[in-house]
Amino acid sequence: MMPGTEGLWKAIAGRAGPVAAAVLLLLALLPPATGRAAPLSLARDGGTTAGYAPDDPLLYGPAPSRFGRPRTITVYNDGRLARGWRDASPAPHTLAARPPSQWRGRVLRVSFTPRGGVFLRAARPLDTRGGGYVQLALNGGSSGGQRVGLTLTYDGGHLGTVLPISLVLPGYLPRDRWVTVRVPVQNTVPAGARVDGVTLRELEGRHEPPLFIGAVTLETVPLAVPTAGVPLNVSVDAAAGRHAISPYIYGLAGSYGPAYARALRPALIRWGGNQTTRYNWRIGHAWNTARDYFYRNTDFGVHSGSAVDAMAAQANAAGATMLVTIPTIGWVAKDTTSYSFPGPKGQPTDGGGASCTSPGVRADPRRTSIPVGPSFMQAWVRHLQAERAGVRFFAMDNEPDLWGVTHYDVHPTCTGYDEIYHAFTTYASAVKKVAPHSMVTGPVSCCWQYYFHSMLGDVDRLRHDGLGFLPWFLRSVHGYDRAHHQRTLDVLDIHYYPEGAYNSNGDAVTAAWRLQQTRSLWDPYYNDHSWIAQPVRLIPRMDSLISLYYPDTRLGISEWNWGDERRMDGALAVADALGIYGEQGLYMAAYWAYPPPGSPAALAFQLFRNYDGQGAAFGETSVRATSSNRNRLSVYASTRRRDGHLLVLLANKMPATWAQTTLDLRGFGGKSARVYRYDAARPGRIIQGGAMTVGAHTPVRVAPYSLMLLDVAP
Repeated sequence: MMPGTEGLWKAIAGRAGPVAAAVLLLLALLPPATGRAAPLSLARDGGTTAGYAPDDPLLYGPAPSRFGRPRTITVYNDGRLARGWRDASPAPHTLAARPPSQWRGRVLRVSFTPRGGVFLRAARPLDTRGGGYVQLALNGGSSGGQRVGLTLTYDGGHLGTVLPISLVLPGYLPRDRWVTVRVPVQNTVPAGARVDGVTLRELEGRHEPPLFIGAVTLETVPLAVPTAGVPLNVSVDAAAGRHAISPYIYGLAGSYGPAYARALRPALIRWGGNQTTRYNWRIGHAWNTARDYFYRNTDFGVHSGSAVDAMAAQANAAGATMLVTIPTIGWVAKDTTSYSFPGPKGQPTDGGGASCTSPGVRADPRRTSIPVGPSFMQAWVRHLQAERAGVRFFAMDNEPDLWGVTHYDVHPTCTGYDEIYHAFTTYASAVKKVAPHSMVTGPVSCCWQYYFHSMLGDVDRLRHDGLGFLPWFLRSVHGYDRAHHQRTLDVLDIHYYPEGAYNSNGDAVTAAWRLQQTRSLWDPYYNDHSWIAQPVRLIPRMDSLISLYYPDTRLGISEWNWGDERRMDGALAVADALGIYGEQGLYMAAYWAYPPPGSPAALAFQLFRNYDGQGAAFGETSVRATSSNRNRLSVYASTRRRDGHLLVLLANKMPATWAQTTLDLRGFGGKSARVYRYDAARPGRIIQGGAMTVGAHTPVRVAPYSLMLLDVAP
């Protein structure tokens, strides 16, 4: 049993019994494995895939061949470089040193000099155009804490992006313990590049204590790019798997014009983001841009009135409800012109990039902000009620796990478990006193790493029974609410951006990766193609934590985005995510911020909310829909209450191949379907086609990189 888990084991076993407890304990503790992996021990012949397994062909169809077979290449092992590799390291090192602790064989010992490090160079460039991983087994020695970064060189020695090890693990290297660092090739070098070296270098211009490298491998891994040639079968049973689809999964953020709102018809409009952490509602149009833009106070072009009141009016006109972020950091902007870090000529600066993890100059918080407390926010909630703003959700701030970075000027220390918990319970209780029927969301965590840790590192986790942050937060808030005979937490609120896919890259490799990454929302067999390198299964994982630690809490993802909004791969990812949210029973979701008007991503959203331009939407009840290969063709189905129609959405993820599929429709009496299409050939609008007859064994052709919606009348 891992240190610090004894209390967790007792708590689970007491509720669930020893067998179920073992399963639930694994669910709770599995996420941090990327930073606590068992030492990688290579066989003498160098053969290992370090936990990577290609997609099971029985589940997902034949493995793709576009990029060739996966290969594992040993770079360094047991004190020796593999054939075809040479040592060009500038830092003092020993290639075959004794290991500091349990390790089979010799290791590489290196003492880092300022900006120096280890450089292992390949005689010939390696073909990693299909993706892959670089993996190292590292030990911090007797000191630990080395500030080093990993990167690759490519195409003749060009240096790739340097990734700090502290972000990959997360945290700095531990003392006298082996950890495995595993990073996708695409996170360091451009798509299509040929890798010719592995580099581990010092980051901060100083000498670092010795660390040890046990093994280095490179894996060339083909992404599961959809390919042609396999029959596809789709089954829809309107009488099976029925459950409600929450309207609140169709959310957007920000302010946009009424024409846009009429076209996309969001059910939820979110007031959120980094700037809302210090929004001053009494001024009505005063924010601080935080680290995003030199810690400046601003009005964002709103020179009078209340920006939130205006957004609420827009939401009411669009028939949407509001989610409003309540600042809990204790400061709000005092005006629209001040800034925290003046430069030599009086200009705004970013404070030299200082943060709680790399502290530097400190600002006087009162230079830009005024202190406020819960009563200030209670008055705002009362104001919104008086204005009949239609606010259903109140989020307790935005990404408090990152305050020590994003809002360093007023919060120069890193946040930990206790601070986030106390801020939440204090302000959530205050909101509930004046708006008892509202839905309060929290803790609004930023990302995978901080679902299970805080910026204070492993020591903070160990102080809290060894629990990951979100399990601990749920358990603690549950205890608080029972003690105070109330519910302060209605929705467990997280943000989710898929690692490596949230960007505007539209090359074939990134596009394929982007469409695979939607599987991270649900699929227990999908090994995430990123530094996470394990199944994320985000929604089922969070549902399991809720069931264990605070039953009946809803789940929301109040920020999400898959990137590349202006191309079809981005549109397909949006449609896939929305379909999954309904299929998996998610309660609330808000896209960040909103797709550009007329973009493929916007039209994919519209296909769920207003596909005919007259308000026809995907149904409120999810029904069972299965595809023989979701890598190639996704399917989602629902029934609509007002007219009894069945809606079937098909998404062809193959960029150049028609999906030839057979649709088997059961449990529904209707046979006549109206067809709506959106594809790259006509990217500016949703096309209404003719009618088709559907039933058992209906042949259907779906164009490459396209969405097809069948509206089946009863």
